[in-house]
Amino acid sequence: MTMLASGQTILAGYRVAIDFPKFILIGTVSLMSLMPHVARADDGLQAVQLQIQDHHFSPAQLTLPAGSKAELTVTNLGPGTEELESRSLRIEKLIPAGKTISIKIGPLKSGTYDLFGDFHPETCKSELIVP
Repeated sequence: MTMLASGQTILAGYRVAIDFPKFILIGTVSLMSLMPHVARADDGLQAVQLQIQDHHFSPAQLTLPAGSKAELTVTNLGPGTEELESRSLRIEKLIPAGKTISIKIGPLKSGTYDLFGDFHPETCKSELIVP
């Protein structure tokens, strides 16, 4: 690629008239539209992480302030699929082995919210406490 003084570019032996600042701007905007939404601090989202391993949630208890919104990220480190369920938060999500999911929740009122693994409800439990 060679740029001529006239602003034209020779690309693969052909003269091409490209306005590079506009070309770069349009390309950048196009790529940004393909990027997934990333929660920022100014979104007011709190990051909450939960792991599934050996049919148990870790940690067994999470705490968030009342009125907060959160992004709950759950990683399944176990060998099989588990289903994250919470009747109080109205969540029901399958999480395959080795995968991570994210769920936005809130704003949360004061209370205790149950979280459990539907396939192992007696051992795969956690609770979200909002004082």
